[in-house]
Amino acid sequence: MHRPPSQPSTENGTPPKVGPLQYSYGNETMTKTFLAGILLCIAGSGYAQYDPRVCKDANPTWYVKGCKERDRIINECVMSSADKTHSQCVEESREAVRAALNPSAAELEESRKKIEEEDAIAARKQEERENRLKELESRLSDLAANAYIDCPTTKRCDKAFALTEVYINQSSDMKIQLATRTTIETYRPTKDGMVAVKSVKIPRKGDSSRISLSVECQEGKFYRGTCLLKMTEIYSGFRKFIERNLE
Repeated sequence: MHRPPSQPSTENGTPPKVGPLQYSYGNETMTKTFLAGILLCIAGSGYAQYDPRVCKDANPTWYVKGCKERDRIINECVMSSADKTHSQCVEESREAVRAALNPSAAELEESRKKIEEEDAIAARKQEERENRLKELESRLSDLAANAYIDCPTTKRCDKAFALTEVYINQSSDMKIQLATRTTIETYRPTKDGMVAVKSVKIPRKGDSSRISLSVECQEGKFYRGTCLLKMTEIYSGFRKFIERNLE
């Protein structure tokens, strides 16, 4: 960073503090915060010229505009007047910088309209997403209630249950941890968006049995839609897979 002339310093030669922040040179890094930028551009600390990296961190257009305006005014002042110190030039730049930072009525109105449009678009997209998720939830509830296979004989049930294990192994994000003659179960989800599956074979009258399927998904904060889609896919494919392979 270029160091302008006539910079005040403390007794030990280091730049003084401005409020809670310390500005320095060499290998030390200037605190890159919004407050630092305001102090840099408005308070007239005089210890640093316009630094694109600092302005980039804050990033609003009006802030970059203020930094550039301050830099331009101070440089012109220092170059054009041999009698003025850098600190005096900084003082003279304050009002011009404030004027550059203050948006006009037209700029405020343009910003207001843009923000309102963005908010309206975001609200519409959120509403559409919620409606889609509600439709998925309704469909999922019906699929879960009908996720079972009835088989009339022991032989057919054994084959259907073996196929169920294959289906679970292919569909679940988690590995199977338990597989007996009556239960197939994967490990519980370990991450958001992952699904676990369980199936139980329940004996009924005579040699008949019912094989049911249940799916669990760890939603977390951001995976509601992902979970609904995964669970819907697993439930809807269960009966088709078993019946297709039983033939």
